[in-house]
Amino acid sequence: MCCGCWEEAGGHALDTPKVRELARALEEMNPFGPFHIVVDDNNLETEHIQWCYEHRFDWGEQDSWGDPRWTPDEQSGYELLLAATLEERVSAMGLYDGCWR
Repeated sequence: MCCGCWEEAGGHALDTPKVRELARALEEMNPFGPFHIVVDDNNLETEHIQWCYEHRFDWGEQDSWGDPRWTPDEQSGYELLLAATLEERVSAMGLYDGCWR
């Protein structure tokens, strides 16, 4: 998410342990993996997160470099994203992308 997109999404900057944990999890997720449309394209709504999970193996179990598409980091990030509110997700993405500290 670019900072302009973060601002358009509300510019939330909730500074809580939950948001910081989610921001750390986003750092560990592959931005080119199953959650690309969430992590890189800022589709933070629950239906997009669930779609990514449901389609995580549509392109095989390994990416084009031979690495696994679904890792413990992806699983953890998925669970944290689902447990967060939209405002917490926007806050975490803004923190992850350096829009606020």
